[in-house]
Amino acid sequence: GIQINHRNFECRVDDIFATFKAVHVALPPKVGTGTLTLLPNSMPNMNGIALPEKGNSLCMSFGYNLHRPCDDELQSDDPKIVAAYVKEHFKAYDLVDYDDFARQWCNQKWNTTGQVHCNFY
Repeated sequence: GIQINHRNFECRVDDIFATFKAVHVALPPKVGTGTLTLLPNSMPNMNGIALPEKGNSLCMSFGYNLHRPCDDELQSDDPKIVAAYVKEHFKAYDLVDYDDFARQWCNQKWNTTGQVHCNFY
């Protein structure tokens, strides 16, 4: 209704030009309960964030920009390949269970999201 009745209102949906996956992991020993962790370039061409969850766990989300894809190992459907890659390349802190991380990673598709721009002029 706002767009139709107000000529000075603009609204559009755009892409963020990135794709990502999220996994739930046990709280690593070196991460405090309730701690949010920003993980820029924490693996090659990957940015991430770890958000605290209930039950001593984290929701870790990692993504890449479409013009700079992540390494092929993170595109793999083989949890052993993903677990080995993450163990070698993720240096922010040690995870409790790399195999669980990799199983969750491989059992989901890549996600995208958008951004909405709204403005009155």
